Amino acid sequence: MKKDTVSEVSRGFLLASAGMGTFFFVPLFADTLTESRVAIGLLFSFTALITLVAQPLFGHFSDQLRVRKPFIVVGILLNGLIYFGYPLASTILMLLFLRGLQGLTSSIYTPTTPAIIADATSPSERGQAMGKWNKYSSIGTLLGVLASGIIAYLTTSFALIFYFAGLMFVSSALLLQIRVEEPKISLIRELKMDIDRQSIQMSVPSGNPKLRCVYLFCLINVVVMIGSGSVYTFLSIYMQTSLHANMLLIGAYYFVEFCAQGLLFQWFGSLSDRVGRKPIVMLGTLLYAVVFAGYALVQNLYLFFLVCIGSGMKWAAFYAAGLSWVSDMAPESSRGRELGYYSGSHSAGWIIGPLVGGFLAEVYGIQILFVMAMTFPLLGLSLLIPLKETRPSSIVLKRSW
Repeated sequence: MKKDTVSEVSRGFLLASAGMGTFFFVPLFADTLTESRVAIGLLFSFTALITLVAQPLFGHFSDQLRVRKPFIVVGILLNGLIYFGYPLASTILMLLFLRGLQGLTSSIYTPTTPAIIADATSPSERGQAMGKWNKYSSIGTLLGVLASGIIAYLTTSFALIFYFAGLMFVSSALLLQIRVEEPKISLIRELKMDIDRQSIQMSVPSGNPKLRCVYLFCLINVVVMIGSGSVYTFLSIYMQTSLHANMLLIGAYYFVEFCAQGLLFQWFGSLSDRVGRKPIVMLGTLLYAVVFAGYALVQNLYLFFLVCIGSGMKWAAFYAAGLSWVSDMAPESSRGRELGYYSGSHSAGWIIGPLVGGFLAEVYGIQILFVMAMTFPLLGLSLLIPLKETRPSSIVLKRSW
């Protein structure tokens, strides 16, 4: 059953990830509605603000109800339906409203999806399982990127791209509803979760050493995601305006990046089971700075594709090991909430990052923005040093996912 849960969630999420593969067209679509770089940055910051608040809440609700599947299915379904409203947005404010709704609906499934995988695995196999889920997500995303890039190249229609995204999300929700079963929790685990829950309610969270590590890691994640949000809000626009890439080449760029992610996610997750979470997270953080430098320095469009391979590596290492690290540190009874905080910390960075990026791009240009964004992952790397490793000292992998 545990293996089935991980596999079925991973396969079902592939379709939703194909819908997510259209994300790089959102800033391009917004660019047709406004000339302000700051307004485009605000578009992403507003969405992130909503997810920052909502993700821990929905994670907490799933902990209290002790179910994950309904949150995943309903969240993905609602998120997909909103895509069908994108073509109706004729102003930046209308698009802002739709993005805000998607921030809310995506918050329903974002913390609960890794939580169901963590529920179905032991710490010794969790990194590999998280890597498998992320591998399927990357494969879905790269297929979505390829499909949307072809649609844009052949039709120049944003509407068809967003209809495709909505269809993928709705199909994913239906598949997950049919195929996924909630992991069974034994009576002993139920009792342990009740004890954990009571001890957390009776103590100050900061008094729990593992929870302190969770919150510090979330803070570090905010710092790194500020850099990420500032860069990736404007990367598609930079490729189009400065490197003269057409829609197909922009789609091809993200296709290559997600190919790298798909190939490496499970490998990095499995590696973190063996060598620990911390060194893999630190490697991913360092690669963030290296990739941002590459964006600033490489002016040849085709050499730019080499940088995107490094971009895929950095996210595969950082996210696969990071999810497992938080899952290891979080008490089982509040795992959904803690993963909600972790997902929310991504959002917190993306509240600040696009605004910082919009200001820097407006004043200094996008290329200078890439250079200045390097400071955020480097700061995050320095903050990672005092964090302690949580991986068990002796691990034997019992499954091959």
